[in-house]
Amino acid sequence: MHSWCLFNAYHSAYLGAKGILAILGVSLPNLAGRQIVIDLFPERLKTKKAIGSFGASPFQDFLAVSIPHQLDQRYLWEVFQHVLRISKADCWNLGLRQEIITLSYEEITPPRNHFLYKVQFWPLNDLTVDGTIDEMNHLFGTELTSEGRGFLLRLCFSVYCLFEQLMLDLSKLSAVIKEQVDASRCLSNPRLPELACYSSFISQIESGAGQNLDT
Repeated sequence: MHSWCLFNAYHSAYLGAKGILAILGVSLPNLAGRQIVIDLFPERLKTKKAIGSFGASPFQDFLAVSIPHQLDQRYLWEVFQHVLRISKADCWNLGLRQEIITLSYEEITPPRNHFLYKVQFWPLNDLTVDGTIDEMNHLFGTELTSEGRGFLLRLCFSVYCLFEQLMLDLSKLSAVIKEQVDASRCLSNPRLPELACYSSFISQIESGAGQNLDT
């Protein structure tokens, strides 16, 4: 059911992006019914006006900002792109990172919204008959573009791959993280049938197909 797979892939990517943000010191908890943005490593604010607008001190260790309304998902993607842009992580595949950064954050959520708000929307031809594994392996394409049929699937794979690379890097320093990483099906048993599509994606990335990789 590849069409539903795309819908689920978006939510996987969204949660993955929030996870990476949390690892890098940015979280968005809800406190007393209000959403808060917490940045453990804020950039230096350059002007007094900017400092006052956030209610922050240039000498504080972290930044906490209350948001009047629930943060729209597209703005979380904008935050995610910004954090990817300013963070130094030598473990990352630079091609995947750059593909995400160069997307327009305004174009990431609409493909998911079609499922929710277009009554007759069904993107692929699997409404009555499930797609094949071979079709699935071709669905994610060779580049991350919001106009691609399998955009949400490739977005999911790209975000997860960056997350996985961070975890592998951190596992060198933390026995607790290493224990979790070693238990990951994607790493411990990548030949599982249900991981065939992701394994194909990884093979493509490693071969450099459709990518401008610097790793």
